[in-house]
Amino acid sequence: MAERVVFFSAGGWGNGSARTRLYYYIEALAAAGVNYHIASYTYHRYGGARSPSKLWLELLPLWNVLAALRADVLWFQKFALPSWAIPLARLLGKRVVYDLDDALYLPHPTESANAARDRRQLLRILRCADQVVVSGAEIGEFVRSVNASVEIVPTVVERLAESPSSPRTPSVIGWVVHGGAGAAR
Repeated sequence: MAERVVFFSAGGWGNGSARTRLYYYIEALAAAGVNYHIASYTYHRYGGARSPSKLWLELLPLWNVLAALRADVLWFQKFALPSWAIPLARLLGKRVVYDLDDALYLPHPTESANAARDRRQLLRILRCADQVVVSGAEIGEFVRSVNASVEIVPTVVERLAESPSSPRTPSVIGWVVHGGAGAAR
């Protein structure tokens, strides 16, 4: 029987993280025989990816709950799970995968007490997950300090749909660092 996975995604196609960490792979997963259901949430509405109190309201529609109950694997992307979520998933016979593509574990010089609490919660999630998927070696090295089951799946670089206006236009390679709490500086 094919494996059934529910992806709790950090948004839809319009969210860069969800697009490059999940949606680009959907066709390949389906071709490999993986049955999947995507339960996306819009964390920007609640002021950050690590705001679990109201996010569960979006994740609890009946079809998401039913899909999760039938799933073999629950895959969470950058989502602050309540402390009871992973033990409950295990009690129900589910494997939990946590996808982390940002260094959310790093402190920020101006962070609030809530951000520090969220970071401690993230560490508990990383310790408890059956598998942690990370976007790079540096994040992987940190996660291995709390969970040995780490897989590195690099975040793909999106290519531009248009070509440069002139062959003489120099190429520019850049890197964007999110300025929110917990972001690397």
